[in-house]
Amino acid sequence: MNYPSIRIEGAILSPDILDRLDEALGQHSADFGLDASVKVKDEIARAWAKASLQGIRDAYGWQDLDLGHDFVEVETLPENERVRYTVSPVARKEDLKRLLALNHQRAAAEAATIPAKPKRGRKAKSHHAQGDLF
Repeated sequence: MNYPSIRIEGAILSPDILDRLDEALGQHSADFGLDASVKVKDEIARAWAKASLQGIRDAYGWQDLDLGHDFVEVETLPENERVRYTVSPVARKEDLKRLLALNHQRAAAEAATIPAKPKRGRKAKSHHAQGDLF
């Protein structure tokens, strides 16, 4: 059984006990108004992903960005693991575009606060320094 939010340490909760959670009363799909083909833990993971990504979007003040959550094939993942519940490709590109613009804006603001360094180079030669020795 795969529980992404639970890591087993020691023997406090053995894997067989966690497997029995799927069989517990009140833990079936129908108990949550879900289709029988939907696993409760998968629906919880989807709801968490959606809420956390919306929270990040809202923290940036980008409520106008429709994230278009759905099952999407992510080409950069291994072939047998490409389908993920995530934001749409259009939303991902728009999000990256906005983050890049924000990054440039913040870098420019930071650069404006750093004092300019003096140019490094050779000092000008004094015309009479060597002439006085001989």
